[in-house]
Amino acid sequence: MLFSLRDKWDRKVKIRCVLVEKSPAAFAQLKAFTDSNSGLDIELYPVNGDFVDKIPDVTAILNKNATNTFKFVLLDPMGWVDIPLLDIRPIIEGRSNECWLAS
Repeated sequence: MLFSLRDKWDRKVKIRCVLVEKSPAAFAQLKAFTDSNSGLDIELYPVNGDFVDKIPDVTAILNKNATNTFKFVLLDPMGWVDIPLLDIRPIIEGRSNECWLAS
């Protein structure tokens, strides 16, 4: 799909993914994956730590060099009993975004 947008309408689509992992062992695997799979059209940013604690970092990455962007936020609440929706607000506020919770 990314390449067809570029080829058909001469539109460059850049995707920035922020992946947060709390477990140090799982983060090491995630970091190895992101290091070997980031490319010109997809930027992968691994972040180690508790998601809620890392919201300022995630927000900074998402807003880096971004003007008039669309945000698609997919949250996988594995292990969360109560999702802190008010804490997540800085990530999803603003213009043009969509937020999904995985189940």
